[in-house]
Amino acid sequence: MKVLEKLKSKPFSIVGHRGAKGELPENTLKAFDYALKLGADAVECDVRESKDGSLIILHDPDFERVAQVKASPKEMSLKEIKEKIRVGGEEVPTLGEVIELVRGRGALLVEIKEPETTRKLFEEVKGRDALEFTAFISFYPEALREVRELSKEAVTGLIYIRPYGKITLAKELGCQMILPFFKVATPKAVAFAHRLKLTVVSWTINNRKEAERALRAKADALA
Repeated sequence: MKVLEKLKSKPFSIVGHRGAKGELPENTLKAFDYALKLGADAVECDVRESKDGSLIILHDPDFERVAQVKASPKEMSLKEIKEKIRVGGEEVPTLGEVIELVRGRGALLVEIKEPETTRKLFEEVKGRDALEFTAFISFYPEALREVRELSKEAVTGLIYIRPYGKITLAKELGCQMILPFFKVATPKAVAFAHRLKLTVVSWTINNRKEAERALRAKADALA
């Protein structure tokens, strides 16, 4: 299974943003499993590093919003996180656990939240023989550049909210995809990206109106 093929399903692809955020606790195995069972073509997760160097799944820099614990992953070992943190009653998963859950069921978009973890994150994916169904995405150009230096075959994508120059930057970085905030994924921008042979994943789509807007712009996938 090729990750870009999954993101070009017709008439459009669906990416489960943080799993099934809004339906189940975000970035948990339960949420990723649910999204895939509903028919999502891919799921997206956020990766951060714990105190002992483990790669865990968490969007924010700390656990306060999702678990009401005022601590960051950098302050806790994986063992402590597994024992003490619950997100809506669910454990915080590791990147490895998410990879194995997704394997054979869809594609995985891994957001690099901390550029300094890029090599470790890449090696985890490669070591689990998951490069074929995984894309590395980030707001940080330096992280995407490092992935491309590690592997010319790896799929990368630039995430952005402010559009100015980002499509050409993505191409310069060797990315195969871009992930614009849905409000800046205009028909003109999507058409330009397609001319540069970039796959377009529009985010965050939370209702029918936003979905229709993204589809009118001819985005390839909705997250």
